[in-house]
Amino acid sequence: MKHHTRHHPPEDTEALALRLGQALKTAHAQDLPADITARLSAMRLQALAAHRQAQQQATHAHTPAKQRRTIRFTWWQRLLAALPIAAAGATAAFMQGAVSDDGLTSHIEQDIQILSSEVPPQAWTDPGFVEFLKAYQPPQTETGHNQPSPSR
Repeated sequence: MKHHTRHHPPEDTEALALRLGQALKTAHAQDLPADITARLSAMRLQALAAHRQAQQQATHAHTPAKQRRTIRFTWWQRLLAALPIAAAGATAAFMQGAVSDDGLTSHIEQDIQILSSEVPPQAWTDPGFVEFLKAYQPPQTETGHNQPSPSR
């Protein structure tokens, strides 16, 4: 079962309540004693007054009681507000410097330069270098033959 509720403006609601009250009053006025009718009328007036008061409170609840003050910051409050941003920027700059690979790059370049340079003649007389050359297995070529090892 669906209930359809219509929302009427407060003036229409009061007018409907008055009409309903009048219709009930005329329909059943003969059946009730005078003292009960007087009490019902007084209760109805109290209910209408309470309804008007509730409507006014609901209307005033949606409007702010005071206008908000404009917040003004002094120079030191602005400085304190900017400190976290400055700290974050300093942290980012420090992390960039700490993570930098400048030292690693220079070592790699140095290794490449050493490995790609010509072997000096003194290296051939070094016994450790000669042993290294004997233990070294050169890579296979396309024909399957070993490349000749350097000799004196």
